[in-house]
Amino acid sequence: WPQGAYLDLGLDVPGLLHVSKLDPAKAIKSAEDELAVGDDLKVWLVRYDKPQVEVWRFPPAATHGQQLTGKVTDVTDGVYLDLGLDRRGVLPKRQMKRPGEKDKLSVGDEVTVWVTDVRQTEVEVRSWKGDFDVGFETQGTVASLNKKGAFVKLPGKVKGYLPCSQMAVERVEKPVDKVQIGEEVTVKVIGMDRKAIGRPYEIEKGEGQKSFKIICLALA
Repeated sequence: WPQGAYLDLGLDVPGLLHVSKLDPAKAIKSAEDELAVGDDLKVWLVRYDKPQVEVWRFPPAATHGQQLTGKVTDVTDGVYLDLGLDRRGVLPKRQMKRPGEKDKLSVGDEVTVWVTDVRQTEVEVRSWKGDFDVGFETQGTVASLNKKGAFVKLPGKVKGYLPCSQMAVERVEKPVDKVQIGEEVTVKVIGMDRKAIGRPYEIEKGEGQKSFKIICLALA
């Protein structure tokens, strides 16, 4: 496919590698000139959003959940930051910790922020640290199983999903071969399936709450 390639990452959704993310040093017109079916590639996971996972062939400017310090450069139409990266930072109103936070910021202010999204020309950040950002490790209890993995109860009434493909290095056909209901497991957040905009994890449903699913990796 000239515009990119789909990869088998061993997850429940394919990986999408766009042609613009093959090599930062040169402009590649067609992915078919660089890749072939069956090639093994080392890639970096940038965003986990169904129906696919966005991956790059080189490290992104920043990663989801990464803590950065930046200086405010503009507050006229949103809040923009100099994060010391190759693209500007943007702090949307919905990612601010408190109402009216924008009105308290001035050009030149130094702020601590956390990355929520890496885009072509900017990095979206928020002013609060997420409880379950990518890379977060925690203990959980296996709550239920389905054909493709296990649902894990995490601290704070949060649910994670541990697919068979992330349970072990070797191929796992059935989740029951590796975990049992009630078993305690150590897991690491590797992505999220966003069904709404907001905090990147699934909260047990209640009035006014939004639903997300953490994708976990089992740690030995």
